[in-house]
Amino acid sequence: MKALEATVTRSTQALDPGTRTMLVEIDVANPGQGLAPGMFADVALALRQRPNALVIPPSALVSDNSSKAVFVIDQNVARKVAVKTGIDDGLWVEVTDGLAGTEDVVVVGKSRVADGKPVKASPYNLPAGKPGSQKY
Repeated sequence: MKALEATVTRSTQALDPGTRTMLVEIDVANPGQGLAPGMFADVALALRQRPNALVIPPSALVSDNSSKAVFVIDQNVARKVAVKTGIDDGLWVEVTDGLAGTEDVVVVGKSRVADGKPVKASPYNLPAGKPGSQKY
């Protein structure tokens, strides 16, 4: 598999509501003629970069009707903190307000956690990808 950089040159500007896809054309340089008509590719589009974004795993979010929150651990006690979120790429959710980035956030077992109750933190392996360096 070879990685190539390319530019989106045209699009339909309309999403298919059933598949949430959009037809686009991409211009790719083809030095050495390594690409041939009819070949397929896996494509990742970088729409925006936020290299210093504060991000959390989606599983850390607690959602009510119209609000979102997370549980943070403050001196071995769970505290529910309201947050505002931005871009969600499936692996990470951007937090735009409510956290400073220094808090320990409950990711697993939040259904057994309540505001003001004692908790014991355990290590958690973060999802693949480098937090804060996502391209959107």
